[in-house]
Amino acid sequence: MAAGLTIRAERIPEFTRRFEEVASARLTPDDLVPTVPIDSEVVLSAVTIPVAEQLQRLAPFGAGNPEPIFAARGLVAVTTRVMSDGAHLRLGVTDGDAFAEAVGFRLGDASELLAFTRARIDLAFTVVVDRWEDRPRLQLIVQDLKTPGVELADVLTDGRILVDRLFARSADYLAEEPLGLEDAGAFYTKVAGVTFEGRQDIVRALRAGDALVLRREPDNPHDPHAVKVLTEAGAQIGYLSGRVASRLAPSMDTGARYTANVSQVTGGGERAWGVNLYVRRENGLPREEADLSRTLRMGWTLLPLDEITERVRVHLCRGRMLRDVQSTAIRALLGGRSVRGIFGPGRGRRTVMEVAAAVWVVAGRGPVVLCAPLQSQVDRWYERLAGRLQEIGLRCARAHGGLRFRQRQILAEGMQTGALEVLVASVEYLRQWRPSGPWRPSLILVDSEPTIDGTTLAAVVQALGDPLWGWFSSRSPEPAVALPHLEATEGVSDPFLRTNLRLVDRREAGDRDALISAVCARGDKTLLFTGARAAAVELASRLREAGNERAAYYHGGLPLRVREVLEQLFADGKIPILVAADGFAADAAPGDVRQVVVAGLPTTRGDLAEIIGSAGLDGRQATVTLAYRRDDLPAAEGVLVERHPTREMLASLYRVLRSEAERGGAVTWPDETLGAALRSAGLPPKAVGLGLDILTEAGVIQREYDGDRWRITLGGPDRKDLTTSLRFAEGRREAEALAALETFAFGPLTEILQAVASPGAVR
Repeated sequence: MAAGLTIRAERIPEFTRRFEEVASARLTPDDLVPTVPIDSEVVLSAVTIPVAEQLQRLAPFGAGNPEPIFAARGLVAVTTRVMSDGAHLRLGVTDGDAFAEAVGFRLGDASELLAFTRARIDLAFTVVVDRWEDRPRLQLIVQDLKTPGVELADVLTDGRILVDRLFARSADYLAEEPLGLEDAGAFYTKVAGVTFEGRQDIVRALRAGDALVLRREPDNPHDPHAVKVLTEAGAQIGYLSGRVASRLAPSMDTGARYTANVSQVTGGGERAWGVNLYVRRENGLPREEADLSRTLRMGWTLLPLDEITERVRVHLCRGRMLRDVQSTAIRALLGGRSVRGIFGPGRGRRTVMEVAAAVWVVAGRGPVVLCAPLQSQVDRWYERLAGRLQEIGLRCARAHGGLRFRQRQILAEGMQTGALEVLVASVEYLRQWRPSGPWRPSLILVDSEPTIDGTTLAAVVQALGDPLWGWFSSRSPEPAVALPHLEATEGVSDPFLRTNLRLVDRREAGDRDALISAVCARGDKTLLFTGARAAAVELASRLREAGNERAAYYHGGLPLRVREVLEQLFADGKIPILVAADGFAADAAPGDVRQVVVAGLPTTRGDLAEIIGSAGLDGRQATVTLAYRRDDLPAAEGVLVERHPTREMLASLYRVLRSEAERGGAVTWPDETLGAALRSAGLPPKAVGLGLDILTEAGVIQREYDGDRWRITLGGPDRKDLTTSLRFAEGRREAEALAALETFAFGPLTEILQAVASPGAVR
């Protein structure tokens, strides 16, 4: 409706004043909120291509014939990405029964909200049919998007605070090993801040066993990860420490639930009162998410394999399409054929394995093993995959020689009950695996990077009961790598040639900072890789001080949820420079990375090739600068020997134990005298506990825990084989991988380029 009037120019101020008075008197705040009229509220399964084609018969649409607008509530966005320099949003949504792709024009900022909160969304939309690769495709055109209970402005502020906090509190995340609180079923900790704001009287009245409440405080001006500790009546007694809160807050923000009880009240008299907590994480997903995952699993089970594959792809790949060669490998496995697959760096080798494994389980064909050569690879793979499998109702565990007690319990329970469906395991664990219950896999998929030889693969396949197998690598197997049952396998090779990559050799460059500054000054989306976490933090801090205010760092010490948010911000261009160390997966790299600078070394040849291959995945020209040096190797070697003591270190440890036993009889650990002797022998403190584990596994020593410390007894005089220790065998593989990395990293540039650009075909 439109209206007009004629008025003298000198009367306009008076008209304006009186018009505003009348409007203020008659209009309420609700009158000023724009509304979108909804023609019908629907479930996604009702929105089909035939329905959309019928709606198009009502066209042309206009003021007198508005286009029908539908609404769907409680949706989950399983994929999000921005378009047109961040202005528009493309997302994939599900209501647990059906999936749809949607486009929201001028809604690019919502991607950050969805990345941070994973909030459920309500959509108002129209429906169109477009064509993709000559096939009709349904699309929802978003008219409005709401996240009930979550404010976009607050989330955007939190996003900026998050990156700032990563620098302000970087020490919280720099421990060589994460605290492990995200995986822990329960742990003890202390309450901080109990002496402020009259809290001592409340603390003094607490008793052991009292239930307490943990509540997030995201608007805390000092720490957006703050977690308050309250009594059940709502009285605050303090906060979780900053370090503990930094681990739990990202999980709490996405639905994880924790309960807490007083384990001990300390202090009194001359000392301030304090509180020790016993914190437990409730098992499983929040109820709504668990219901959705069960619905997805049950709804997909009876679908044809190609439809299950499509739904699994959406969830595990966050909407990325499968290339034809990936689909070929998956179809071969699902068709019951063993597969030898060659997929070059950055070409989605593990995507094939993950999608095939999930479809296999959903289709009811039995458990699957995903096998990696190294313990460290198992941890990284499991960490990224387990949560996504849980979202679609699949149960996953990991297996290697370094599992904590709680992780071993979860593994054993899953195998004994048969509940375990996907196992991510090291090859050494599988070599030594002896079935002790009903659990047997029907499919094993092996990532042979670095190399798992054919003899080892054959032994593993036999130990697991001869399941169907798939062998995947980024390069063709050497002639000596004889794969089992070769005549019955299907070879699948990705026939790509990365002609868009340019390699610049600045290995051993003197002024590496100047080189990096020059690359960042070009303004392209840039990935900088450093070998160590502290180096990533320091480099990102220097870049910010130099004017690159949107640079951020990324490493394996950050909670997984924080890393996923950083990946999304990097993909959306809101972080144009990402400085990454361990924990960065090349599969998570966006396609439009124009510059990669390798300013440090990972721990394997394959990881280095994947980092290089993450540049220019969209096919456009990209540059990779190799700026690592030989003096980067000692840092990697130092981390390795702390986690996997060498044979020489174990021999030194044994000699010290024997010397202490000969001098005093009983040997205990921890013990100050023994600790001083071990330090004198040059043994890193962290390696001592791992070394004792290895010597125990190999039968060199025996240990008994008396509730306070270990009592150690030396074994007999006969020689022991250290390789019978799973931890030692895995450590030896890690050392071999590091040696192979050195040869590759400092070899001819042409060989590095060939490994990344054209790895070869299956023989």
